[in-house]
Amino acid sequence: MERKDRFKEAFEYLKNRGSVHTQRDVALKMDSSEGNVSKAFKGDARVLTNRFLRRFNEAYGNIFNL
Repeated sequence: MERKDRFKEAFEYLKNRGSVHTQRDVALKMDSSEGNVSKAFKGDARVLTNRFLRRFNEAYGNIFNL
C-alpha cells in the first residue's frame, strides 16, 4: 500500500472515531498548513515525508504503526 493510501486510511479511521472532520482539523492538530496537509493527501513526496508522518502520528497520541 502506498504511503498516501495509508495516510488516507489513518484519516478515515480518525474521522470514523469522530476525532477529525476535515483536513483542516488535521492541519490544526499537527500545527501544519492546510496546504501541506492537502498536498500530503495527494501524495506529494515533498510533503508526505517520514517526518510529516511522525508529526501526524504524534499529534494523535502515536496510535498508528509507522
